[in-house]
Amino acid sequence: MKYLLTILLFLSANVFTLDRYVVCDDIKIYVVSKCVNDYLDSGYKTLSGLHAVQEERYTRFFQALIKE
Repeated sequence: MKYLLTILLFLSANVFTLDRYVVCDDIKIYVVSKCVNDYLDSGYKTLSGLHAVQEERYTRFFQALIKE
């Protein structure tokens, strides 16, 4: 499952062009929060809520955004 998510995130970040669609992700939630806030200030909007995926040794957080 975690491999599928990694592939999905990689493909989704590369399918859309012109920086219209971005994904902020990290294992530290405050890094994701800062990334999301920076993009919100730049005119992006969130597509859904914050997601978390439990992996063996850590939890990975991610948030998708799209340019308005």
